[in-house]
Amino acid sequence: RFGSYLYWIKGSLTKGEYEEWPLLEGIYPNTTWALQAETIKDETLGSSNGEPDQTFEFLKIPLLIGETLRIQEILSEEEKLSLRTASGEDAIHEVKDDKGNVVETWVLWSEVFDFFDSKENDRHYTLDRAIGQIQFGDGIHGMIPPTGENNIKAFSYRWGGGKQGNVRAGDIKTIKSPVSGVDSVSNHAAADGGADTVTLDQMLEIGPARISHRNRAVTAEDFEWLAKEASRKLAKVRCLPNTNNRKEKETGWVTIIIVPDSTEDEPSPSLELKRKVRKYLEEHCANIISFPDHIHVTGPSYMKVGVSVDVFIPSIDVAGEVERDVNRKLRAFFHPLTGGPEANGWDFGRDVSVSDVYALIEKIKGVDHVENLKFSFNGTKDGDTVNVEPEFLAANGTHTVNLQLVKGE
Repeated sequence: RFGSYLYWIKGSLTKGEYEEWPLLEGIYPNTTWALQAETIKDETLGSSNGEPDQTFEFLKIPLLIGETLRIQEILSEEEKLSLRTASGEDAIHEVKDDKGNVVETWVLWSEVFDFFDSKENDRHYTLDRAIGQIQFGDGIHGMIPPTGENNIKAFSYRWGGGKQGNVRAGDIKTIKSPVSGVDSVSNHAAADGGADTVTLDQMLEIGPARISHRNRAVTAEDFEWLAKEASRKLAKVRCLPNTNNRKEKETGWVTIIIVPDSTEDEPSPSLELKRKVRKYLEEHCANIISFPDHIHVTGPSYMKVGVSVDVFIPSIDVAGEVERDVNRKLRAFFHPLTGGPEANGWDFGRDVSVSDVYALIEKIKGVDHVENLKFSFNGTKDGDTVNVEPEFLAANGTHTVNLQLVKGE
């Protein structure tokens, strides 16, 4: 083929369909998924004193989802059978001595969001993952752990994550613990999806939203909030109701546009981030939408705005510094996430006004005044305003700064 005798590799989709046509960037044998986390096993959290509303703390924070917490209890064979029947064989973990006699019985407890629906015999707990604090019930809403010494134990949990885990491709070069047969490691793809714990100001927005949507996506605003809960990596979300994966109007479809937190000029979500958000939304919306795969998660479209401007300066001595500052300010101003007149990013469909750019440049030290400021976008030039389409975000185009000396100087 193509005049060459080679070995050709063919890949085909065995089931399902592509949401977007994939672009093959490489084939890397001996690969596996990796998560920035550390697993802790057999950590004793404390001893129950039989009082209601007891709290304990994990040593490592923040906690990731998936902990296994057990409490040592004394149970009859009938109680063990009942627990295994209701919750499976994993509900009971028995420690035996050399003769096969059971010396310890550890019962699996489960996390709940709150104790509102918990009964007096429900083995439930609540967990604040940010600070690692666990709380048990009061005997009316949620069972009180039986009294015992060192009888509350995390058999396994993971902690870690955060923005620092979003390492670039090739940054991982060493193995923390030697593995037989593995000589070296490297990450061919950049890590993604990590975000820091929410701040108090952010929680003041998230709290009322949670009361409104109650973990169920019904309205467009619900979908937007729940998409942000799927990953703290998201900086902006836009929901297009009754819009299919071709951006056409179709009842029963939902299209979600997500923008990751990134310093890139045009932030774009990875395939894994889009998959993660879609899966989370499918678990929190009506079956009529999730079952036929009618949730489409995609990245944003950008309207690249370029600026052409004549900047007048009082002296040639400041020309280099002024030119650098003007270009730097323009690039910062048109960044989708940190730009805009208020420096908190551009909203979807927000227009760009020439007056804001005039004010931006004229504040720069060494600038006398500004003239002939024009916008260019989509291959055309406009006068005073860029009309951004509703599903688009403003972004940097090509900026042209013409420096001129003030006459008479």
